[in-house]
Parts: sequence; C-alpha cells; structure tokens
Amino acid sequence: MRRYHRPEMLRQAARVLGLNRTRDGDLRPMVYALRMLPRLNTPEENQRLDAAVYAMRHWTEFQNLCGRVRTGRETL
Repeated sequence: MRRYHRPEMLRQAARVLGLNRTRDGDLRPMVYALRMLPRLNTPEENQRLDAAVYAMRHWTEFQNLCGRVRTGRETL
C-alpha cells in the first residue's frame, strides 16, 4: 500500500524542523526522547514531534522538498 503525502504537511514539517536534518542522526533520537514522557511536553515540543514523525514517514519527499528549497527553486 502506498502512503500518499500532503504537500502542506511537508512544508509545515520543514518549517518546524528546518532543512538540514538527518534521519538517523537527530530525528530518531528526538522522537524517542519526546515520546518517553509525553505529559511533560510543551505544545511546541508536541508540534515538533508530529512534524518529525511525519517527515520520517515521508522521508524521500521531505528530502526532495528540502533540496528544492535549498537550491532556491521553491519557498516554504
């Protein structure tokens, strides 16, 4: 089954997370840490968690969007 992404969600994830993220280097540990005690998360941390999970699920599309924004072909 193919997972379809929504372009506006990818743009929001790129705005929240930034363009220069690595999947295994910093997103996985961040998701792990934010899921440990979810009751202690602030609303900003919850937004970052949602964006990171969405970006990891749609990693190829997220990286393509970040590359297009970095080269100036698109804007966030």
